Amino acid sequence: MTQLVDQPVAATATDQPAPSRLGGPVTAVAVAIGCAVLGVAVLAVTVTLGLPLLAPVVAALVLAVPLLLVRPVLFVVLVGVVEAGNLSGVGAVNGLPGGESALLALAVVAAVLAWLRGHIRPAWSPFLSVAVLYVVVQTIAVLTAQDVDTAFVAVAVTAKAMVWPVVLVVLLLAPGRGPQALARAFALTLAALAALTVVQEFVVGNDTTFAGLSTVPLAADLGGATARHAGPQDDANFWGRVLVLGFPFALSLAQMATSRWRRTLWLCAALAIFGGVVLTGSRGGLLALFVVLCFWALLAGGAALKALVLAPLGIGLALMLPGVGSRLLTLNTLGVGGLEVTDPSLEGRIAAQTSAFQMVVDHPVLGVGPGNFLLTTPDYLRRLGLDSLPLAPHNLYLEAAAEGGLLGLLAWLLLVGAAALVALRARHFARAGGSAMGQAAPLPLANAVLAALLGWSVASIFLHMATLRSFLLVAALGAALDIRARRRAAELRRERGIATDAVALDLVRPRSRPGRALRWAAAGLATLLLVLAATLWTAGGRPGTVQTVTTDMQLVVKFESDSESPSYDLDTLSRTGLVRTLAGIATSDRFEEEGLRRATELGVFVDSVTIESSASVDSGLITVTASGPDAGAATVVAFEVRAAAVEFVNTLSPLYGALPVAGEPLVKPAPEPAFDRRIALVPLALGGLLVLGLAVDLAQDGLRRRRVARGRAR
Repeated sequence: MTQLVDQPVAATATDQPAPSRLGGPVTAVAVAIGCAVLGVAVLAVTVTLGLPLLAPVVAALVLAVPLLLVRPVLFVVLVGVVEAGNLSGVGAVNGLPGGESALLALAVVAAVLAWLRGHIRPAWSPFLSVAVLYVVVQTIAVLTAQDVDTAFVAVAVTAKAMVWPVVLVVLLLAPGRGPQALARAFALTLAALAALTVVQEFVVGNDTTFAGLSTVPLAADLGGATARHAGPQDDANFWGRVLVLGFPFALSLAQMATSRWRRTLWLCAALAIFGGVVLTGSRGGLLALFVVLCFWALLAGGAALKALVLAPLGIGLALMLPGVGSRLLTLNTLGVGGLEVTDPSLEGRIAAQTSAFQMVVDHPVLGVGPGNFLLTTPDYLRRLGLDSLPLAPHNLYLEAAAEGGLLGLLAWLLLVGAAALVALRARHFARAGGSAMGQAAPLPLANAVLAALLGWSVASIFLHMATLRSFLLVAALGAALDIRARRRAAELRRERGIATDAVALDLVRPRSRPGRALRWAAAGLATLLLVLAATLWTAGGRPGTVQTVTTDMQLVVKFESDSESPSYDLDTLSRTGLVRTLAGIATSDRFEEEGLRRATELGVFVDSVTIESSASVDSGLITVTASGPDAGAATVVAFEVRAAAVEFVNTLSPLYGALPVAGEPLVKPAPEPAFDRRIALVPLALGGLLVLGLAVDLAQDGLRRRRVARGRAR
């Protein structure tokens, strides 16, 4: 790859603030006076409420606001510390609710003031556009929600979370080393809290939670050697996923370190994070950590890449650690020949994921609605005959598909893909620019963002949605690196008058004929996959043999007479109008519902049983057919439906009625479908990914053309 010439460059717009739009000293003094007044008010209120120890802390934070507002980089550091330590949640536990909302409001104010003072030149990112699209899709999915109020609350929480990356991207565009400061604050806070869990386990014996900064929700778990630590989170698994996000940043900061003691510091931070993940007992976190380490080494290259040959030895040593190998070995309770689950945690997860998959089958487009998974799960557990308590799906992708349908799953994949795309582009610019890129977008930070996103994605195979803001913080860092790198490359091109980096050459290179052919081939393949998915869904059926049980009842004359014409008295065959009326009554849906209710009262599982009633006017014969996977349950339902119909018809008239036909019911197994219709989800997902790739490719092509047009205009 061609690199920019490594030579000193003059200060540019990236390093120098633009002219101020707002009087700097006057604004700073006004903000300081206002915050001081607010600090005194908070001090008085907290003392009045009987919280004298919290009052100085709150007052100090409020009085520090002026410095944070005039120095965006310091505010970015504060955001990184608060998010990594979940300090808003910890504050709520200690009597200070609303910390996250207050911090968000202050972040917005800081961004606006920095823009007005000319310190920031805002820019948009493709990731932010996809974030808006994700919220729109979630809002549309509310239309199918069982509980609309719950769905709206879930969408509101997601929309509020999506404000964070917008604000962070703006703040990170301030001159200086904002991305490096955010990475340091995030990784160092996680390392400190992970070390605190080690101290709590081996020094203080888990006797305290350190004011909520180191919780221990489980004293032990299957295969674990210690208690399961959740840090400042409520769940150890979620804490493990957050730690995985910070691990590659510690490695990249060690790679960027300019002195031996700093490199040692960050390597110790990475080791502390590793120990924190082990103490969470999260199997998904341990697997994701290994994936992150290997992927980061591939991106970093050099000595880190060469060290991958030692990966098998490292895996062996890690598996020998107490609580690592033994914890991972509990996964073998999932039998190869079937789901012979003995771990209660795995058993509940399998039941929840089975329910989630069935929700996707029943509601493939928009799902059951945001936040409605747990509300809908009990019904699916009964239908599927699963003996388990309602749990979250413990799979973010299944959760997205269950609550938002395939459209919601595609929106989430777009969100993650956009975050990875902008980080990958930042890495491309950083590699092309070399040392001339300076501190605008360091290559190791782009590597860390990509590795962290992969780690989050892998860990999310075992976890549902939570700690979304931590993911968005990393994604926002990648988006900011992308903008800063592109701006720096544009400055260098303007200074030298030529496009010297590989990316600039790519912008002016016309699309090749093989490239166009590949695009058309991908479009054709996507079309074929979507057509195949529709065909498979239409032609397939649900798996499992269906047992069909048939039983009959006969319309008869109840009138008894000594008449010389008994054949006339017994005649129902010529009274077609009468037979049609009685048959219509006997085949009413009300008897199907009553029969199901009676069978349920007898303890029969009837959710998977379907009923169909038909009648013959010529013979006066009424047939009840019940179908289901269990012949015994279907038989009970058929008999109860017939009994309910016979009882009601016999109350209508003293002359005419119905009698059950004697004999055993006819039981016939229906043939299984040729294949399970749910296999159609595979080509549907592949086709959707191809469509996504084509959309990204077209967007990039349009971006190239606009840049070339702007370059020619100059």
